Amino acid sequence: MATETARDPREGKEGQGILVHRQRTLAIRRLRRNKAAMVGGAILIVLILSAIFAPLIAPYDPIDMDLARALDPPSVDHLLGTDSFGRDILSRILFGARVSLFIGLASVGWAGLVGVPAGLVAGYFGGTLGTVLMRLVDALLSFPPILLAIAISASMGGGQGTLIFALGMIYVPVFARLVRGSTLSLREEVFVMAAESYGVGTAKLLMRHILPNMIGVVVVQATIGFSSAIISEATLSFLGLGVPPPLPSWGRDLNDARVYIRETWWLVMIPALTIVISVLGINFLGDGLRDALDPKMRTRG
Repeated sequence: MATETARDPREGKEGQGILVHRQRTLAIRRLRRNKAAMVGGAILIVLILSAIFAPLIAPYDPIDMDLARALDPPSVDHLLGTDSFGRDILSRILFGARVSLFIGLASVGWAGLVGVPAGLVAGYFGGTLGTVLMRLVDALLSFPPILLAIAISASMGGGQGTLIFALGMIYVPVFARLVRGSTLSLREEVFVMAAESYGVGTAKLLMRHILPNMIGVVVVQATIGFSSAIISEATLSFLGLGVPPPLPSWGRDLNDARVYIRETWWLVMIPALTIVISVLGINFLGDGLRDALDPKMRTRG
């Protein structure tokens, strides 16, 4: 009578590790083949490096005024010209990248820290707790996003901290609803029910079995929220509810330049094009990440 050989439990872990490594390799290959994503990644890298090394790259202090050189056109001394206060536009663009990227990353991070756990809890447990959480989310979604951010900023005053909190509150409901929907779908999967039958704890089940299988969706939403946060920050700064002057901000520079749009059109075009290129680059990268991390796309690859 044939006897079965005992299987080493490490074999299953090693096989799972090989599978995860193979999936990561395929995702990286798909991302590299996506030219638009590579262009978007290059734009984002340039933005990050410009923000980090702005003190070394910028030819002038972004808040130093020289009224004698006000509204100068692009020249050798000022490559992108000067604004109405004689401040160097190139320096303000470089330092403005610091403000936009920091606020965008911080607001999306804050939204994810609140929205992802709320969506996990509401989707997995359901019941009264899930209903209460989702009704709070629906209440936030009932406000137009930019009006909600304006109301929070106006009531709490300006500053980067207020701006991060206001923009984060816009994207908390988006993350919560997205994660809840994914959790409702994943909790019916065979591997989740098998883990439950083996007595896996709830926290471990959520963090090691459910959350990793929706991380691609969360990452894509984070990139979309990141680009939207940059636009929202520029909008609030344009309206005077963003970072306080004289700190450089792309949106505030747009507001200052609109008065002179007929005489000095480059004052408006330069910060506007910077915002457009930045948002397009981040969106290109987000689309590439979506295609690379989508399990269906990986299967076809």
